[in-house]
Amino acid sequence: MAEVNEKELRKLSWCVTRWSYSADGKNRVDNRLTIKAFDHLKMAIKFRKLMRHWLNFSNNRVQWVKADMQDVFKRWK
Repeated sequence: MAEVNEKELRKLSWCVTRWSYSADGKNRVDNRLTIKAFDHLKMAIKFRKLMRHWLNFSNNRVQWVKADMQDVFKRWK
């Protein structure tokens, strides 16, 4: 429960930080562009991790021993 609580607090602090950047009156356009750039960076990192997962999975399926072990572990799990 404590771990979930910490995770939700981090999400809230992230939203508050974003909101404070976009609500700033001085450089409102620059702050919005900064937020957009960080969102795109976050998306690129997630996409890279997803591609790494599928490339490793595909590579394991092509090799004989790894493919068998992957199936056995999947059934065991």
